[in-house]
Amino acid sequence: MFFASPEYLLLLLLLIPIVILLFLGNFIRRKQQRRFADLKLLKQLKPQVATWHRYLRNALSLLSLTFLVLALARPQLIRKKEVPRNEKGIECMMVLDISNSMLAEDIRPNRLEFAKLTMLRVMDHIGPSRIGIVVFAGAAYTHLPLTGDLASAKSFVQECNPTMISNQGTAIAPALLRAANSFSDRKDVGKAILLFTDGENHDSDAVDAAKEIASKNVKVFTVATGTTKGALIPFEGSYLKDNQGQTVLTKSNPQFCKDIAHAGNGIALSGSNVSSLSQHIIDELEKLPQAAMEGQTENNEELFGHFLAIAALLLFASFFVSFKKNKLFSKLNLFDR
Repeated sequence: MFFASPEYLLLLLLLIPIVILLFLGNFIRRKQQRRFADLKLLKQLKPQVATWHRYLRNALSLLSLTFLVLALARPQLIRKKEVPRNEKGIECMMVLDISNSMLAEDIRPNRLEFAKLTMLRVMDHIGPSRIGIVVFAGAAYTHLPLTGDLASAKSFVQECNPTMISNQGTAIAPALLRAANSFSDRKDVGKAILLFTDGENHDSDAVDAAKEIASKNVKVFTVATGTTKGALIPFEGSYLKDNQGQTVLTKSNPQFCKDIAHAGNGIALSGSNVSSLSQHIIDELEKLPQAAMEGQTENNEELFGHFLAIAALLLFASFFVSFKKNKLFSKLNLFDR
């Protein structure tokens, strides 16, 4: 088991001061009570009160909070299965623009998150294919080599953000060439590059790079994100400004994306609906030659629902813990014999 959002596990540290406060409160309460009577007399004054019931209720509440935090961290199990020989797929490199302009919110929730959601949806329906990821801004690097482990590929997609590359810009050509060099030498399998970008900054070498890649029997598809109307770029609580102090307005350039796709013998795609756009991409990828993919595939099974159920049951059980002794057991006098 592993956690998809382990940063939430830090919330478990909050349980430490809660435990300390509970013990401190119990200590102060007992100390105040003994100012008026000794322990033996207190038991006679409160014959129906069970101290350990209070500890049990607190323990159940703390366990409930623990499982709630674990649920927030999204516990998952990896399910492996062998790929049958008759199951076929392709090789696909996804190239993602993570420049600051991709944070513009002219498409919801923003250009980058929209692209990532589309990538994840494509991965859900791409079968036993092999997936790789290249990210770029002012520079490009391989975030994930080709793999049949789609569960890991999804995790790598979710990690992508502009802080991964400090050098801002749009290095599309190096990203395309890096992706093209990631494919295997197999001739029987269809190969495609999916470029997700707003295409704002012209990279004159990108079209030439797409032509070179197409000559190697690799199709280049582009997915234009954003709108031509444009939007401001959220940055540190305000909006991004240029060197002259002017607020930057970023606009998508679908024509540039079409030029790249045309040169790469592919198709330029765009849209504002993740479901329809991803289905269009899947339909195009399914037209490529399919070949048998050997080895294993992995999928993640979400367990947060189980942890939430346990947290709810523990919290529910704590409500039924009374501070009074159970009459049935008190009559037995088990501890007085």
